[in-house]
Amino acid sequence: MNVRINFLLISFFTLTILPFTILFIFNHPSPEDFSWGETVRSMGFFEAQKFFYEEWSGRFFSYLLLSVNPLLFKSILFYKIFLLIFFLVFVYIFFVFVSAFSKSELSFRERVLLAISILFVYLYSMPSISEGLYWLTSVFIYQLGISLIMLLIILYRKSAFLMSNSKRNVIIMSAFLVTVAAVGTSEIIAFLIVCIISIALYIHYQKIKNNTGYPTLKIGNLIYVLFILTVVISAALVFSSPGNSLRALEFENSKNFPYTLNSSFVFLFRNLVSWIFLSPLIPVSILLSPLLIKLFNEGEAVSKSSMIYKIGIKFLGLFLILYAVYFITIWNIGESPYGRTVNIVYFIFLVGWFYNLSFVLKFIHLKFDFKFQQFSNRIIFFILIVISLFLIKSNNIKIAGAELIRGSAINYDINLNQRYIQIENSTTEPCLVDSIKNKPKTFFLYDITRNADNPYNLWYSKYFDKKSIILKSD
Repeated sequence: MNVRINFLLISFFTLTILPFTILFIFNHPSPEDFSWGETVRSMGFFEAQKFFYEEWSGRFFSYLLLSVNPLLFKSILFYKIFLLIFFLVFVYIFFVFVSAFSKSELSFRERVLLAISILFVYLYSMPSISEGLYWLTSVFIYQLGISLIMLLIILYRKSAFLMSNSKRNVIIMSAFLVTVAAVGTSEIIAFLIVCIISIALYIHYQKIKNNTGYPTLKIGNLIYVLFILTVVISAALVFSSPGNSLRALEFENSKNFPYTLNSSFVFLFRNLVSWIFLSPLIPVSILLSPLLIKLFNEGEAVSKSSMIYKIGIKFLGLFLILYAVYFITIWNIGESPYGRTVNIVYFIFLVGWFYNLSFVLKFIHLKFDFKFQQFSNRIIFFILIVISLFLIKSNNIKIAGAELIRGSAINYDINLNQRYIQIENSTTEPCLVDSIKNKPKTFFLYDITRNADNPYNLWYSKYFDKKSIILKSD
């Protein structure tokens, strides 16, 4: 792929992502975001952590970070800046994650193209953009967990290729801290970490058993054993939280095995059909095929029948992990999984899809002697047209761009800023504010109500130092 075409493709995908970064300027906290800082302010930091663990759930690391978010310091501006920075860091970590598997095979520009293309597909069909990017509470519990998992895998791969024991131990200790933090973000992430550790142990066992000489850590290494024990203890701490049991009581249909077993499959099947056939995933996959086939060259050394078996295992493993995440979620809440949870499922699916696709392409190359050469400019332009046609139908990218162009995001920002001024200047009790009409789909807002005792109203009132704040009657 020549430099000009590469630059064109990178520019195209970057422009489709740009609206999401601009929208952070107009984003605002949801009332629940105010609860963290106000709980810390009233109880004290350590008492607040105890309260969150015993009354809410075991997400100790997410709650720790939420307890010191910018709203604790009464700064909505820094709330916006913080979420923007987190998004940019997420993009960077994803690029490093992609590079960890492709640096030796792909050039820098090719790695950028690979990463930005996958991010394009992710944002295009992300089940809940509002919860994934613009709601601080959800970002710290779910998107942060995804970032930490990627960082853990980056560190793991780096440690495997380090020959110096001292440097390797530093990386392992860093991975140790990242893992504990990741486990403490949410129950779903804790489950995924356990899966990753189990897979890593299996790979280590196979490498040692086959005596391939692959540079790796020994199972008996004391640091590695402590690392595994800490993962188990951290996960147990998350799942055994009294707050989890209390939250489960809120859901009437939770712990219903037949319903969970069936619903998990139905939801996963519907989503897979949508993600594969109703999104630009396939044309993007075709576009990236000359890059993907360069990866994982060890496939050349195995037989074709062995490759079929391994590819089947990889896809089956991906399906089982996706199904398990759905199962755990529905088992706990007894209803359709929230968008913020499905975001995780979708991200795992995309990473697994492109990872497994590289092996499928390798098999096609070996089986049929098919050469995956760089596409001609005409074919690339044709694929871009197909991808552009997908942008016409309803999707997150189209919605984000429309909300910027039509001014709905700007109006949302203006209305909430006016509300803050209205609250500051109010001398009545309770303080009456206007409702927010025509909320952009991209943003997340469970607004306050006309009930002063509603938790959202109480958090709002504490943040703005008012006895009570309610919505005006329509």
